[in-house]
Parts: sequence; structure tokens; C-alpha cells
Amino acid sequence: MSPAAIPVVKPGDKPPSFSKLKALYAYDTSEPLGFEEDYPLSVAGVPLRQITFTSGGYKAKALLVVPEGEGPFPVVVYAPGWTMPAISNADCAAALAKKGYAGLLTEEPNTAFFTFDARTDVAAYVRYAAQERRALDLLQTMPEIDAQRIGFFGWSNGAFLGSLLAGLEDRIKAYVFLGAPGTTTFTAEEKKSMGVPTGAKFARWAAQVSVIDNFAYVGRNNGAQMLFINGKDDPNAMHAAKAFLAAAPKGATWKVYSGGHGATPAADKYWQAWMLKNL
Repeated sequence: MSPAAIPVVKPGDKPPSFSKLKALYAYDTSEPLGFEEDYPLSVAGVPLRQITFTSGGYKAKALLVVPEGEGPFPVVVYAPGWTMPAISNADCAAALAKKGYAGLLTEEPNTAFFTFDARTDVAAYVRYAAQERRALDLLQTMPEIDAQRIGFFGWSNGAFLGSLLAGLEDRIKAYVFLGAPGTTTFTAEEKKSMGVPTGAKFARWAAQVSVIDNFAYVGRNNGAQMLFINGKDDPNAMHAAKAFLAAAPKGATWKVYSGGHGATPAADKYWQAWMLKNL
């Protein structure tokens, strides 16, 4: 994906049509998947297979867990929080594997997010979305996977990614968004720690990144089940959750738990039960 292909949006402009936005995410489905496997790991007694696959000419990394027994198995794709490794979702994947659900735990691509160079930021998420769609392509080649029953769990930046995928993919049947941020919603603390620009510079950045306005993508979803789950002490995501619910297809669920931006055992138990019910 070349940033030159990203339409220019200035303050006051109307965003491009959604058909033009979807065109940003076109990727080469004929590219060989280049699937490779390395030595396995183990978490909570569940083996995790270290794998790589090709996306846009680079090797994407992931962990794959397949339950014991005869498949094909439904599968959950896990996207981690910002800069977190794939294995950060291993405990959840192990818990669901024991209930007969496979898991694909993806890594973020080696790119920077929220640099506040708008076209760089848009290109980063376009690349990330292409990687996750290649992961879905890979799952569809695996006889041990039931490709008609694919779920998605994303936390923080992973939830941001998932909210974009919701407008692009019909292969994912159930989404869990934990602590999903909005594209341009920042707390005062985040503005300071992340170096968020102010004034006219922020306005120019926000106008351009409207092409990845994740509220708009969620609203384009065609029939998947959705769960938004937030800690009540997470002001950024709590604020964004109301906008997500307003935009989401009818029937989306919102669950608030005691806690902050990360999950608690109670939150994990809730969303896992929800996933088992809806996938």
C-alpha cells in the first residue's frame, strides 16, 4: 500500500465515499501465503505453534493453537494491544482451546501507529488490515479450521484494528472489542504522553485520518455479532464506546466492568462466554 494512493482530506472537506475507502484496503489475494512453522511453545498446557505467513511482501508473525480432537474447529483471531506481543493473548486462547476453539494470535506489523503524520498513520492501519485479512486467507486453507465460524478479539489498538475490519470483512461472524479507542479521541494524559498536536496542526491531522474513522467502518458491517466491553475507569474508551454503539448494527452489546483499560478476570470470563454463545 502506497501513501500516494490515500485521498487527501483537508479540514472542512467531506470524507471520501465508503466505496473509495474500501478500495484503499485492496490487497493481492494471489500472493503465495508462504506459510512456515517454527518450534512450538506451550501455555497453560496448551501447545502454541509459531508460524509466519506472507502479507504484502513481508513475513507476518502469529501463534496458532488448535484443540485436541477432531476438527474442524471454530477459530478466534486475536489482535493485541499497542506494542504488545501476540503471546499476550495466550491465556485467553488456551482457555478457549480447552473448550474446542482454535486461536490465531497475530502480531502487529513492524510499523509505527499514531505518529501524527497523517498519511503515515493511515498507511499503517491499511497495512495492518491487509495482514489480518491475509490471516483469514490462511485460515481458510487449513482443514482443521471451520472457516465459516471465525471470531475476532481485539484489545486497545487491536480493537481499533477490528473496528476497521468490521466494515471490510464478512468472514468474521463475531467481534469482541475490549477498550476500543476512537480515531481522534484522546485523554489529557494521552495527549501529553503521545505528543498529540494541537490547534491547526491537529485539525489537519484529524481531517486526513478521517479516512480511518472507525465509527464509520463499524456501521458498515453486515450482520456480525458485536460486543463492546470497557472498564468504567477507562475514560477514553468509555467515551468512544457510546459512539461505537450509536454507529454499530442493531443488536450490539455493551458491557461495562470494574477496572481500567486492561481486562480483568471477570471481563475475560464474560467475553469468552459471549464468544462461545455467538460463534
